[in-house]
Amino acid sequence: MLVQLPAPTHEPSSAHQHVGHNPTVQPGIAIERVRYDPDGGPVEVRAPVQVVANPLAAVRAIRVDIRDSDVLTMTRDERIRALKHVDAGGRLQAVAALYRGEATGFTITLRDGTCAEWRLRPVRHIPITPARSADRDPPCVRRTGKACP
Repeated sequence: MLVQLPAPTHEPSSAHQHVGHNPTVQPGIAIERVRYDPDGGPVEVRAPVQVVANPLAAVRAIRVDIRDSDVLTMTRDERIRALKHVDAGGRLQAVAALYRGEATGFTITLRDGTCAEWRLRPVRHIPITPARSADRDPPCVRRTGKACP
């Protein structure tokens, strides 16, 4: 079941913004994975929020989560059912909604009655990468500032 969530209050932009020497703010898709009791029980976040570059990467991340038996303690049959839905029209609807700047989600009811859900929403974020020393870069990177061929 694909769930349409309310549109975000901000307008996502596909363009990067540079502000002086500040880091680059980039568009992305935030993925939150949760498991909860549909009768109002507590929400249990089973994985940290992940930010990926685009809607297609978000769908790929969901497929990886579904295949990982530990993420939401899904049985083999539940994983197969969820993958079938993600591979069918659910993927196209989610990607289209995210490209329109709308939040969306994917929910599956598990055998024990709890719900596993992936919540996807467009965000603007500043990617954080570990600091690197230019001394350790290969010579071609130091000369050009780009990856080596």
